[in-house]
Amino acid sequence: MMKKILATLFASALMMTAAGTAASAEDTTYREETGWAQGCEFAGANWAMYFEPFTCTRIVAGNPKKHVNNVGEVWIEDYDPVAGTVTVNVDLWEWKAQYTDPYVVHIAYSDEPFTQKNPAPGRFPINTEKLVEGVDYWTLLPYGVIKVYNVPIANYYAVHTEVLVKN
Repeated sequence: MMKKILATLFASALMMTAAGTAASAEDTTYREETGWAQGCEFAGANWAMYFEPFTCTRIVAGNPKKHVNNVGEVWIEDYDPVAGTVTVNVDLWEWKAQYTDPYVVHIAYSDEPFTQKNPAPGRFPINTEKLVEGVDYWTLLPYGVIKVYNVPIANYYAVHTEVLVKN
């Protein structure tokens, strides 16, 4: 009798574990979104944004006019007035999102607020897919950190990335 009870308990535990694993696998789905460092809005019908340096700002995935979905943060550090450069840190929260493969980070910078409408991030001066001379980046993946260094000092930055957001 005891063997029958133990066998039943073991079978029940196995079924619960298998069901839990299947549910977890189904729950982890992603959707591709565009992510912007939160700040002032660019003109035009878009949700592109830019921010002032030396503040930590959130990365918003998708259309923030419909729903603000914070999936990470961006901050500026390593201010070097002699070299005229800073480091831009992009940190996705791995429990909320991950970078697309290959990972893409676009950075624009300006001494005046951006006035262009509907910016094309792929045309930003700094792009991890095709770096300009002197600019490089370092990654700490899978933790979601990309550090882009030797970025020119400016009063405003626009940071864009393509992300996979967990549903």
